[in-house]
Amino acid sequence: MTEQPDEVRVEGPSRPSAPPEGASDEAGQLLAVAVFLGAQGVPLWLFAEGHDLLPPPLGSVAAAGAGALSAPLRELVELGFAAEEEDGMRVPAATSAVVRDSMSGVERSRFAGLAVALLDRGFPERVGRQEDIGRSETLGPAVEAAAAHVSGGGASTARAAHLLGRVLPRPLRSARGRAPGAGPRHPVGGGRGGRRASGGYAAGRPGR
Repeated sequence: MTEQPDEVRVEGPSRPSAPPEGASDEAGQLLAVAVFLGAQGVPLWLFAEGHDLLPPPLGSVAAAGAGALSAPLRELVELGFAAEEEDGMRVPAATSAVVRDSMSGVERSRFAGLAVALLDRGFPERVGRQEDIGRSETLGPAVEAAAAHVSGGGASTARAAHLLGRVLPRPLRSARGRAPGAGPRHPVGGGRGGRRASGGYAAGRPGR
């Protein structure tokens, strides 16, 4: 039996040093974590369930439930950094790359670690019930994306490896076979209120 790593607890900067201009602290933190979760879209309940892992003020907002995160998400949509999906959000790959590149090494380690910690909390330990299958299909791509950004050993790397071992193989995932309410189901470029990101980030500006 594989030993399960302890729950990830991440220390480091609580806010990105170069947040989006005009965004609140919680919106900047939400973006800083989301850019390590892939471009396929992630459900807002992931942040709500792991609210105690997140730094303030985002953690305090997320503690009120997924619905409370619609305000910072709306800021990011209006600024052109994210698209709103059904029950979730999506940050385009080009935008995510620009945001990650604007971070210091310490910040990348911190926020990638937070992404892994959230997935650790939200991903089912065993895929048996239909709800667990839906969660696995919803979060599987995000696990693969976050795992690609942690390295150097430590709790985040160990947990990412453990999570990857539980992700359903890609051929077994249905393209849109998510359980009702499990998370975003719209393809890239779609979604309720979704639009492509076009705003600049700090000194950079992602391409359209």
